[in-house]
Amino acid sequence: MRFLILPGSNALSHLAKGLALRDVLLARGHDVAFAATPGRSPFLARLGVPHHLLPDLQEADQGSAPAYAWFRQPERFIRVVRAERALMEEVRAQRVVGVFRFTATTSAALAGLPCDTLACGCMIPAFRGVLGFGEGEPGAADQEAFLDAFFRGTARRASMALRALGRPGVADVRALLLGDRTFLWDTPGFQPLAVPAGVEHVGPLAWNGWPRTPGPVGPGAPLAVL
Repeated sequence: MRFLILPGSNALSHLAKGLALRDVLLARGHDVAFAATPGRSPFLARLGVPHHLLPDLQEADQGSAPAYAWFRQPERFIRVVRAERALMEEVRAQRVVGVFRFTATTSAALAGLPCDTLACGCMIPAFRGVLGFGEGEPGAADQEAFLDAFFRGTARRASMALRALGRPGVADVRALLLGDRTFLWDTPGFQPLAVPAGVEHVGPLAWNGWPRTPGPVGPGAPLAVL
């Protein structure tokens, strides 16, 4: 089968998760096309990973976390979707995998392709906790109101683009991260929630291909072990 993996560009960890999936699929005999933004292309080039260039919503502010700027202009959403759909046709994809990418399910639907997604439990509508807060922790109510407003407000902007593309709107922008099958890369113990149909916890995805700095570490140099 010919897969197209579309990772979100706001974090290198999203590319790493896509690369972990790529390794598994290639080992099982599948064909895999991979895409990234021009800003992330050097990382993949350094690793020798063939890839295609695509725009992404994240380029609106170069931020590491979803922001209103990503969705403020419906034209940006439409432009990214059309670029993704064109790439699906170019590589003759048979199945799409979106990794924390808000546009992947829309472009796949327009291309008539099945689309699975990889996300985290806190970024699907079924999550009922407050991101960053424990139950009853001071400040949780204010954060909950802020996040609810963000998820609804960005959904309204995204829905303008969705309707222009002939797709139904959404009430919560996180719904765009749900695919035909949605896999959660966190663990049930870390992110407990009532998992709806079509959603499955798969736990952390290991990928050990991070590039290493050549040469020995000098004496007294700061050292971080991850």
